[in-house]
Amino acid sequence: MTQIWNAELWGIIGGIAGTLGLLALVQAWWHRREDNLRSDISSAPYRAKLIQRYDCDKADRDYISLRLLLDWADRFYGPSLSYQALNRCLSLAFVYPLVAAFFAWLVFNSGSPGGLELFRDIPVWHERLWRGAVLFATIVVTGLMITNVPKIHRGIAGLFNKNKDAPPQSHGFLAKAWLWGGETL
Repeated sequence: MTQIWNAELWGIIGGIAGTLGLLALVQAWWHRREDNLRSDISSAPYRAKLIQRYDCDKADRDYISLRLLLDWADRFYGPSLSYQALNRCLSLAFVYPLVAAFFAWLVFNSGSPGGLELFRDIPVWHERLWRGAVLFATIVVTGLMITNVPKIHRGIAGLFNKNKDAPPQSHGFLAKAWLWGGETL
């Protein structure tokens, strides 16, 4: 009888599946970006604006690049000495060591930075790869769920509110409990 659970084989399959999923996401994003770029380039005013914006000498290009970078930083951090800027800095300070420890474990199998064991010692690289892919996917899905809580709540409430107008013959105990549960959400 053959063994169905072969950790090495499933590690390779998980790593390949995670990599293919990541490549599919990147390809879908790039395809959408390419469509937007094609529609922008096909319009003559947009092309004229690009030519006017980037037609300059080397010093002007440096200033434009610096200005674009600083504009992005202003949008990302918000006004200087504000709560939004402090929030972003503290978030980055919290996330950076976790990401660095995760990357060190994933690439170099160093699962205990500073003597604190965070990850189990797994000598086979492809097992670390699929476990890392699962952890990364879990973090991404959790982040998307947290940022979209109002939409998720409206969707679930919509499911319950659709069944609020029940037919008149269903006035039993379960129908009333279902209506009460839908109203409380």
